[in-house]
Amino acid sequence: MSKLVLIASSSVVDSSLNLYTGIKELFDRLNADGDTIFIVSHNGNRLAEIIALLGSHYSYIKSTTRWTIRQVLEKYHNNQVVYVGSSDVDLQLTASKKILLFHSKWSDVQEEKTAKYGHHVEKPSDFVNIMKILNNQSSWFYELKISDKVNVFSLTKANSMYLTYESEKELIDGFNRLLKTGDTKYYDVLLLHFLASIVHNNDFLDVDFWGTMPSSGTQASQQLELFKDRVRHLMSKKLTQPLFVRHTATTKSHHIRNDSRIPCDRHFETICLNPFYKKKLKNKTVCILDDYLTNGTSFETLRNLLEYAGVKRIIFVSLGRFKKNVYSPEYVKQDYKIEGDVFSPGYSYEFIKRENINGTFNDSANEELRSLHAIINSPT
Repeated sequence: MSKLVLIASSSVVDSSLNLYTGIKELFDRLNADGDTIFIVSHNGNRLAEIIALLGSHYSYIKSTTRWTIRQVLEKYHNNQVVYVGSSDVDLQLTASKKILLFHSKWSDVQEEKTAKYGHHVEKPSDFVNIMKILNNQSSWFYELKISDKVNVFSLTKANSMYLTYESEKELIDGFNRLLKTGDTKYYDVLLLHFLASIVHNNDFLDVDFWGTMPSSGTQASQQLELFKDRVRHLMSKKLTQPLFVRHTATTKSHHIRNDSRIPCDRHFETICLNPFYKKKLKNKTVCILDDYLTNGTSFETLRNLLEYAGVKRIIFVSLGRFKKNVYSPEYVKQDYKIEGDVFSPGYSYEFIKRENINGTFNDSANEELRSLHAIINSPT
């Protein structure tokens, strides 16, 4: 799918009006792929100078000032637009429009917030593969509708056993190491794959609050918090407080026998909603991120608490989904009667019923992993 590529003038030329190395080649590659390119500046005269510097061969490149850019954006959906820049003004624009921002590290303008929240690109030639990664993502590995107001999405398969292709296994194992041990080799790839899945899905546009499943300890999962922070900023949401508090440490799931994992009780005993959100959640849409989905116990715990708090819609997203054998429940929906103050420890819960439900596995997502592997290993 071709895209609108907005690139700040400071990422095209330096302060002395010299074109950055590789920028012309990037423009030609983007144009050949059918993308539309606009150079953006607050200064109309600077735009005219850059267009003249590029010459007639680059007549396909358009320009817009920051004051007229809204007219350009009216013709595009936000998932069709990407922005390349390195100043905090660029960040403000992309956050307000929910557009993916790429931080051009080659620019001689480097500002702190954009460096923090933009997806880093070392040199213009690297951006070609980034565009391929964005266009590559179109399928969730797993989708489940729990009710009219609760949906579950999983980005990739979590277990790499019995895979035919080594490329899939390498990426899935790399993603697992990132989430389990903090190995950052594939951090940027998984993050970009994840962000692309969010902007390509309109379900996420109306999310009011983003949260994560608390780790088994009382400290937040660093990688999940980083992912949440990036998507929160992409969707222009400013609240940074965690939605849930793990006030008491609990046993890690993989240390518990499978038949004892399913009841939500152990989570209810150790988790409550953050008091900060006590009067903020009613009739809102909430999205919760977690690393892995197995039987759904973690999500079901949070679903019961959020529904009791009056949340209108809930979206659960796991980065990985374990595909179970035919003898194991795929997802266990658990309904509880909750009473008391769920914004502090000590609320009561009573089990009502349990139901095994099934979603949809999409193996074309594995094909996307193979393509993703080829993209990140191809020469630029």
